[in-house]
Amino acid sequence: MRKHALVWIMLIAFCFIGLPIINERDEITGRVVQEIGMIEKTLGRDDTNYVVKTATEIYNAVFVESGFVRTSKRMQTTKEEKISSQEAFGGSVRSLSDKTDEYLLGFSALCYASIVRLVILFTWLPYIAPYLTAVAIDASMVRKIKFHTFGESSRVQFSIAAHVLIAMLFLPVLYLVAPLPVTPLFIPFWTLAASVPIVMVISNTQRI
Repeated sequence: MRKHALVWIMLIAFCFIGLPIINERDEITGRVVQEIGMIEKTLGRDDTNYVVKTATEIYNAVFVESGFVRTSKRMQTTKEEKISSQEAFGGSVRSLSDKTDEYLLGFSALCYASIVRLVILFTWLPYIAPYLTAVAIDASMVRKIKFHTFGESSRVQFSIAAHVLIAMLFLPVLYLVAPLPVTPLFIPFWTLAASVPIVMVISNTQRI
């Protein structure tokens, strides 16, 4: 299970760190705009305005007011520095500085996209939390009934469900950095799908 979890962690880290290298800022921004359109079609204009406003406030608080954006702009190469470096070292240094600047801008755009999805996740939380709590309680009752009636707790089902559950738990994290527009309906569908391995894991947990 640790190897399984490590694979997911590496995939998520690659998406978050590597995506600004593969995609330009305009591509990431375009996906954000497209996803906001999907949010409006699903949740309506009022909820979409709330999501965008909240995400912008969080982004400003974390990245703008903290000085991160200001610092990243200082790290970017000015036009005068690019010209002087080109005269001294040729076009290779300028090309490298252009890529570095584009990465910083793309990383900022990806952070904003992740914050938008995080706001959506917390918007769904009051609805999915009671459901998952009820699923866990129901599964624990099934487990108790098995113990009292000498029912069998399948180790095979537990092992398979545990591996599936690990994947399901990492999916919302991957959702935050996924390199494509994702409908906000992902969250309720994920909740329904996750309830299956949750029931199997809890109901087949061996007596300690």
